Amino acid sequence: MMLALANLLFVAENTAIASTMHEPKGSLRDALYQRALPLIEAAGIEWYVSATEATEQSENQNARALVELLRSHAAYTTGEREYPKMAAPIEENHFSALELALRSTKKANILYIDSDRLTMALAYYAAETAITLAAGLITGTGKITLFTRSEEAMRTHNKALRLTEGVINHYYTKYMGNGKKTDPGSTAYMMPAETLEATITGYNGGAFLGIGCNFPQPKIILAAAQKTGLSIHLHEANNVLRNERPEQLRGEGMQELAKFSAGHRYTPEEYERLTEQAAPFQEGEYTSLAEWRMRFRTMGQYLGVLDFLCLKPRGVRDLQMEEAVRQADAALVVAATPSEFLVSAKRMHVEHVKQQ
Repeated sequence: MMLALANLLFVAENTAIASTMHEPKGSLRDALYQRALPLIEAAGIEWYVSATEATEQSENQNARALVELLRSHAAYTTGEREYPKMAAPIEENHFSALELALRSTKKANILYIDSDRLTMALAYYAAETAITLAAGLITGTGKITLFTRSEEAMRTHNKALRLTEGVINHYYTKYMGNGKKTDPGSTAYMMPAETLEATITGYNGGAFLGIGCNFPQPKIILAAAQKTGLSIHLHEANNVLRNERPEQLRGEGMQELAKFSAGHRYTPEEYERLTEQAAPFQEGEYTSLAEWRMRFRTMGQYLGVLDFLCLKPRGVRDLQMEEAVRQADAALVVAATPSEFLVSAKRMHVEHVKQQ
């Protein structure tokens, strides 16, 4: 704990954190209250959180308690913004958190990370998380740092996400030209506050941010690099960006996870077992149709960002990309129930991606 706190104190001295909280069932209340918040407060971290409308208006008691925790222990806002509405409501939260941080902090850097990932990382991998953030801050000084997921961390996510984000990462790695694996869906990046301010001030409410995308990290990161000329530094994280879904499944009352009581404080070993317990839900058999459709849609949207910035040439055949799409296409039919509706939805999204 002392090692974690020492590194977090260094991070807190130089960096403010902005997050979006989407927890309409309040599943992460205990992990936040019992483990993550004590570290955040002990280190004196400035934390700016924007809660989604579904979280704000939830009637779930855990969600209400979670909102009250955030109101009491973080700088809190919602997704209401004065600028024109963006394509996805959660983008409003993303930008309201960033804007609140920029208006309020005097720190040199802003780190964005989704609140569920920050909560789980500090709750179960505190020392590693603190070291990762501190190292990313040091090695990424004067740069735009994108924290990327390790192969081990990627394996904790469901099959739909792994396949579609594998395609996304293929394109971003190829066309950003840095020679290292790029992971724009990691929902964790850091840059100088002045760089972030210049970037979102220049594009706020404009067509660039209007590209529909669940999480606009690639838009902000690439726009910042183009606007300022700063290089993009990639920093791989292992457990810090693991899937938070096992804890959320427990919170939703899955029978397979019912043996873990709501108030139980997990050790890292117990959390590993929890992840293994949830594995059947992550390997596709129980992946919902809505999840598959969302992931294929997001894949097309992320590739659309590259098109918009002219980083992916139109009309150029990419055989490796086409093969990746075929693999995802086949996996969807095998992994999910192959109903007529499912196949129709799958083909719609695959064709959309091929047309990019």
